[in-house]
Amino acid sequence: LLQRAGDGCVLWLINRPAGSGKAYWGGYGMAQAALQSLVPMLQAEQGSTGVRITGLEAPPMRTALRARAYTENTDRAAVDPARVADACVQLLSPAAADRRGSICAFTDAGLRCAA
Repeated sequence: LLQRAGDGCVLWLINRPAGSGKAYWGGYGMAQAALQSLVPMLQAEQGSTGVRITGLEAPPMRTALRARAYTENTDRAAVDPARVADACVQLLSPAAADRRGSICAFTDAGLRCAA
């Protein structure tokens, strides 16, 4: 289906390595490290099929699940999920074709992408 779409895109949300490489994060941290490697690998496998593979290192987000683990006054790093959703839409759009195979970091200044 993605190949037939003409400009199909797979966008992986990846936890920042500093956030998942801590003690007691075993399986989750390992999976996040694997995603860091998987993005450029899958893009190389897709070649010129037209399918784009991109990663987004998402920051902690203010969600109901996160609110159960953190109180608002101790969770100042969490951002509004709508801001991250906007970044996702940007990366899924055809305008982001030049970010093919990249892992982009969500920053206050916008997206910072590296291949």
